[in-house]
Amino acid sequence: MKIYHYTSIETLALILHNKTIRFSRLDHVDDPDEFNFKKYGYDPSKYVYVSCWTKSSLENIPQWIMYGNKKQGVRISVDSDLFQIVGNRWLDNEEIYSLDYMIMPKLKDDVLRDIEYVENVDDCLSRVFQSEDDNTRLLFPEVARYKNTIWSFQKESRFILCVFPKEPNSEKINPVQSISNNIYCNREYIDIPINERVLDTMEITLGPEVIPYQEIIVKSLINQYAPKCKLKKSIFSGVF
Repeated sequence: MKIYHYTSIETLALILHNKTIRFSRLDHVDDPDEFNFKKYGYDPSKYVYVSCWTKSSLENIPQWIMYGNKKQGVRISVDSDLFQIVGNRWLDNEEIYSLDYMIMPKLKDDVLRDIEYVENVDDCLSRVFQSEDDNTRLLFPEVARYKNTIWSFQKESRFILCVFPKEPNSEKINPVQSISNNIYCNREYIDIPINERVLDTMEITLGPEVIPYQEIIVKSLINQYAPKCKLKKSIFSGVF
């Protein structure tokens, strides 16, 4: 399955050079409803990192404007299995563990999720926070899944990771204690390696208002890092 990501030429350069995709912590995304998704003093947005895509192959004008550098960026198309898989697990041990945090292992089929658009995000709080007998449970599979219908034009799908800090001077991790004490990974983003083979099937669409020197830069990046990548112009080129 193909997925699509609107971004700037500068970010494309970093993706191709580093062969990584950046995951941003949920409290740094553009929808305030998501990082205000709190209850009982708990803030799950600080433990969740996302990379935002769409499954829609149709070019989207608002996406070009908001995320494609005001129509002077690019749209990346790649296979949805762009990350490294070990067995049926997503990410290997070297990527799961770091010096100060741990990415919780996930099954490869439980990483990319479609956003559910709702009239009132607060109505979904009960799906994340479940209280029973004075005990509160956080259902992290429900975090980062809901957005207000005003964002429905994005037709968004997300790769979602849960990340917890390690205890000081230890390899141990205690998610319950971290959440209870509001201890979270202090990184605003995490870069995750991609399979280099996806570069061979990648397709890059130039934004509708890309000018000649920007096109030259994109072609140079492709020649250096992804020579088999396909390049094409937006269907909106020359329209605006």
